[in-house]
Amino acid sequence: MSRSFLNFYIVFTGSAVRCARGFNVSNYMALG
Repeated sequence: MSRSFLNFYIVFTGSAVRCARGFNVSNYMALG
């Protein structure tokens, strides 16, 4: 259970970081 939870956490944080990065890039493009 702990291993699957860790795997899910890694995937979730990775997608969240990717989404935040894309959002920042789009905001930067809109401002620029």
